[in-house]
Amino acid sequence: MNQRLREIFEKLKGLLADLESVCRFLQRQDFYRANNLLRDCMPVLEEALVNILQEPEYFDGAQVSTQKESILSLLNSLLDALERKEYVLLTDVIRQIVLPFLYAVQEHIVARELTQPLCFGAGSRSYFVEYTSCGLPTVRVSDGGREFYLHSNRSARQEAEELAEGWLEAEKEEYIIYGMGLGYAVSALLRKNEYASVRVYESDGELLKLAEEYGDLEEMRKSGRVEVVTDEKGVGFLSAVRESPDAAVCFFYPSLRLIRDRAAAERMEELFISQMSQKGQYPAMYGNFRRNTAHYDGLAEELADRIEGRRVFLVAGGPSLDRNYSLLGRAKETGTVIVVGTVLRKLLAAGIRPDFVIVTDAKANTWSQTEGLEDAGVPMIGLSTAYHRFFTDYHAKHYLLCQEDFAPAEQFAAQKGAMLIRTGGSVITAALSFAIALKAAEIVFLGLDLAYTGGRGHAGDADDYLADAGKDGQRMVRDIYGNEVPTGKNLEIYRKFIEREIAGAKQIRFVDATEGGARIQGTELLTLAQVLEEKAPDGRKQAAPDSGHN
Repeated sequence: MNQRLREIFEKLKGLLADLESVCRFLQRQDFYRANNLLRDCMPVLEEALVNILQEPEYFDGAQVSTQKESILSLLNSLLDALERKEYVLLTDVIRQIVLPFLYAVQEHIVARELTQPLCFGAGSRSYFVEYTSCGLPTVRVSDGGREFYLHSNRSARQEAEELAEGWLEAEKEEYIIYGMGLGYAVSALLRKNEYASVRVYESDGELLKLAEEYGDLEEMRKSGRVEVVTDEKGVGFLSAVRESPDAAVCFFYPSLRLIRDRAAAERMEELFISQMSQKGQYPAMYGNFRRNTAHYDGLAEELADRIEGRRVFLVAGGPSLDRNYSLLGRAKETGTVIVVGTVLRKLLAAGIRPDFVIVTDAKANTWSQTEGLEDAGVPMIGLSTAYHRFFTDYHAKHYLLCQEDFAPAEQFAAQKGAMLIRTGGSVITAALSFAIALKAAEIVFLGLDLAYTGGRGHAGDADDYLADAGKDGQRMVRDIYGNEVPTGKNLEIYRKFIEREIAGAKQIRFVDATEGGARIQGTELLTLAQVLEEKAPDGRKQAAPDSGHN
């Protein structure tokens, strides 16, 4: 590669990313930033175009015309839209004309000069540094028969800008990040927040060497604002998060796939999914919270007399619920029955009236769980951020449940002296935390398959049948009979949360009366009929065999 081509290649690496950012600013109607950045880009673009014109033979086989007339037409289109402040047209010109041309030029250089990936090895894992369409390196990892990339093969810098934008929190200056890659996203974050100090934890020391040589790590170290820690099992990361509760916590997801310790990888993925689930619902959560805290009848802990020292049935909507839900009318005679919203309609249709229904989801589509049942009158336990119509349009007593890791709920709880629970990411995990917090003596699970029993995700009439249940992210686990059963990533996360909660509540007896589904460590396996034959912890006699549903 001669000096002129080297200059084209290096200039296009930054120019492509900057022009992508210009388009992003224009689409957000942030014309001030778009104009300023485009003004900086124009001399670089003009110089690159001049250099391209001086290499006609080299670019003869490129996918676009590099003739003088074509380049002048491109430049004139751009300048005309810019001069007339036709910002919609300007975006189209950059996206449809300028960027495709520059990407084609850069891809031509990469194809002729940088086709051979650079290979590095560490044990069973190999790393291949490959140059992308924008000219920046990415890394392809080969490990035990699986291969994956750490960065986009087209626009790694723009990908990093988008990720850093998602990490950015205006009120935060301390960031704790798990995962480095080649450092593009961390570097983008430092550019967006000049006051940020960042600690990056990465499990793979070999990757850090590549980030130093081929990525942005060396330059970031010079800033004095970045600390990098090799952390094979995520222990240092988790400790830092606990010790710095006010720091912003971020994940570079591809790095989770580099963690060799399976338990550690699952734990980190659980944290990532939990965080992203909450982030995705933040606008709805805040809106729901404001409305729910204006429409509740009491705090959830006011139900202590219905929970403490008693048997509590927690009823989920798994497919095995079809086997024994008809006995739930008798269950009320020996304990308190709390059901998730998805099975309320099913039980009421069978003439079974639970003691409470619990709802936690912030999304509007969950209202269908109780739509048409507004006058059913079953008291409701609602998470502070649950969809607001559960509190405003469902006519029964509402007991507000506040959760950890949502600042408004934590502040509200502090003002009211209310308890906080860990939600665990689902309605049944939140129900479990609630029952443990109020000191139930015995907790009996029903419909808690945590697996796609019989290829289904829910009991009949509880929700839609999942025709393709388990295909996305499917893995196999042992069921209560010792056989393998398919489950999904989220269900695995909920099961592990439940098992940790059980392990920390040794004073409580846990019974799995689901009669199907994944084996949950720490539970006794009984049928619901067997549970009902036992004397309840608070001294109640066993349920009468001929009791009615209600």
